[in-house]
Order: sequence, then C-alpha cells, then structure tokens
Amino acid sequence: MWLASADVTGQRDAIRIGLGPTCVINPTGQVVNQVPTATTGLAIVRINTR
Repeated sequence: MWLASADVTGQRDAIRIGLGPTCVINPTGQVVNQVPTATTGLAIVRINTR
C-alpha cells in the first residue's frame, strides 16, 4: 500500500521542534519523494494504477 506521511516543520513551543519531513512511500517501503528536512513544501507522486 502507498503511504503519504505529512509532518510538521518548525517550532511548536519552547521544547518541541518539528523537522518533518513530509514524504511518500511506495508499497515496497522505498521513499519515492520527500520534502527536505527542516523545510516546508509539497511531495507529489504520480501513481499509475494500470
């Protein structure tokens, strides 16, 4: 199954800092697209269902 993992980036309060990264993982467990750590962005993957 494909997995899209959305995470937060930035300081959430005095002790919690989110470094991300948002990513998309294919059914074999390989990360196929990822937003670089500690940045904001969008991970897009085209999935062929044929």
